[in-house]
Formats: sequence, structure tokens, C-alpha cells
Amino acid sequence: MRNRLSGFTLIEILIVIAIIAILASIIILANVNSTFKKTRDSKRKQDLNKLARSLEDYYNDSQQYPPANSPANGKIAGSPWGSTFGKYVAELPKDPLSPGVDYYYQVGPNGIFFVLYARLENTSDPDIERVGCKDGCGPTGADGNRIYNYLVSSGDVIMAYGAPNGVEPGPATPPAVLSLTPTINLTPPASPNDLCNHNQCCLNHWCGAFSTQQGGHYCAQTEKCWLNQSSLWVCSCATQPCNNPYPACQ
Repeated sequence: MRNRLSGFTLIEILIVIAIIAILASIIILANVNSTFKKTRDSKRKQDLNKLARSLEDYYNDSQQYPPANSPANGKIAGSPWGSTFGKYVAELPKDPLSPGVDYYYQVGPNGIFFVLYARLENTSDPDIERVGCKDGCGPTGADGNRIYNYLVSSGDVIMAYGAPNGVEPGPATPPAVLSLTPTINLTPPASPNDLCNHNQCCLNHWCGAFSTQQGGHYCAQTEKCWLNQSSLWVCSCATQPCNNPYPACQ
């Protein structure tokens, strides 16, 4: 009687390879996601710094900073994000994840100071604490917490408890909530042929993956799939709600 040779079967080897591939995919996707977040944060900082210089030019001409919308909603009066701002800016910057979130502009009484707020995705960025936003800053959300964590301001601003010079910003309307990629499902669909496209409801599918160099997002909840103006794929409920076959975004 022959002894049975010990070793791995083909099925066991394939299972090990599949597990390694899944773990490698998760690590790669996590690293790519982190890179995308830092890239968007870098753009946010650049946007606010450039706009701050334009606001100083406005001050030199008018001896005050431009007024905000009334009632306050985080926009320069008469100039929504993405529109022109007189002779100073051909196109006001928009957050990379707009329309899910946008920058917020605050001006002091009689235009004596300004603050530009943004929300960085990398919450360990040391600049958050440096600018005085360790515990949040700017307008508050429905939960009572301040929404933003980064700012650029005129030189005479002192941040105290998230508000500049004791002056509270206006309300956060519409709510400024980042549309972030949810935690990656351990078994996300791998097929590039089963995708959500622009302006489609998306649930447990890739939004625009493999369609651009930027890659896509995995929508783990019922959201709309969007290619925003910065050519980034985002899963967001901030736009018009999803209709059938999925329930509306909550």
C-alpha cells in the first residue's frame, strides 16, 4: 500500500493566493485613498492662500474686505464659489469635493477682517493645530460641533474657541459635510464592468473606478456617483436624492 504524499492541493494554493490578493488590494486602496486626501488638502491650502491675496488687493482698493452674503452662508456677496469676483479673481475656487462641501467666507464688522475656512481630510495634519482649529473652527453643524478645521485669515485675527476675535460665523447652510469614501468593504466588487457612472445612484459599487487616472470611490451606502469639477469621482448625498431602484439618501 502506497503512502499518501503530503503537500498542498491546488484548491488550497488558490485560496491562499486569493487571500493574499484581497489583502494586497486593501492595502493598495488604503494608500491610494490617503494620497488622494493629501492631494486634495494641498489644493485646499493653495486655494485659500491665493484667494487671501486677492482679498488683500480688494482691501487696498476699498479700505475694507468684501461683504459676505446676508444672511451669512459662507459666500462673498454676489459671488458664489466657482463664479467670477470682479477684477480680482476670474473664478473663485471650489473645494475639491464640491458640491458636498465648500469653503466658507467670514468677514468682520465693517469689513475689518476676513477668515476663509476649509475642511482638511487628513485630520493629523499639523497645520490644523497651528492655525487654531484643533477643536474645530468656523460655523457649527447640527451636532453643535464646528465643521471646519483649517483657515487662512487677515493678519489681525485671533482665534478663540473656534471663532475669530470673538465674532461667530454665520450658520452652516447648506450643511458643509464632506463626502468621504467609506471604509473599504473586504469584498468590494472587482469587475470594472459593473460601475456607477456620473449622476447615477450607487450602492455597493465602484463610482467611476478605472475611468480616470484619479480612480474611483467605492460607495458603501446609497449615494449619488459624481465626477466633480475637479475631475474627482465622489460618492455624495449632498445633491439631488437618489430615486428608484434605491431609497433616497438620508
